[in-house]
Amino acid sequence: MLDIIKALLIQIGNFELDFASSGRTAAKKLLAQQYDLLITDNLMPEVSGSDLVEFWRRRERTKEHTEGVKIKILMLTSVIDDIPEDIKDSIDAHLAKGCTVEELSNVLKICLPQIE
Repeated sequence: MLDIIKALLIQIGNFELDFASSGRTAAKKLLAQQYDLLITDNLMPEVSGSDLVEFWRRRERTKEHTEGVKIKILMLTSVIDDIPEDIKDSIDAHLAKGCTVEELSNVLKICLPQIE
């Protein structure tokens, strides 16, 4: 799925892409740099996608390390109904990992309005 997302983002826009192998690494990167979109898997090592979302949205609410900018969050899950209830309102979009390229493209266009 990661390769499909990467290829699609390269194809549809001029984006700088960054990757993290764990939720802990992703949190460190979020603190160090500004991003437009966070795509996270709910099942990640060390820190889950849900915990990462909660961590970042809490930072946004207190404006710590966010420069007042709210990033869009897309969560990937094994099945579409696998989003934890406590973070449903904190994500901008979600997709099941087996989604089609068209579904992914449509969601990316919603999350990144600069995509035509």
